[in-house]
Amino acid sequence: MKCDIGFIDNTYEHYYNDDICCIVKCKSCQSPVVVLKAERKPIKNEMEHMINVSRDLFDMNIYALDFSTLSNPRYFHFHLREFKNATD
Repeated sequence: MKCDIGFIDNTYEHYYNDDICCIVKCKSCQSPVVVLKAERKPIKNEMEHMINVSRDLFDMNIYALDFSTLSNPRYFHFHLREFKNATD
């Protein structure tokens, strides 16, 4: 699935917001997406922060970090994908 996330504005549903990143509902897939506020790839401590915030806010027994939809190099982001039940 392609993700065309761009500038995060008030039209996104926000789950979290700080100086480094925000977590919003993706308009394409409705999954939570963690977005670096700086327009570049994250440095090590920023990536660690983004992952830690994700793990603090979302149950990692239900969600997995998905780095496969990095189609927009200007806004580094990753999704939190809900695991599907084997019977789904």
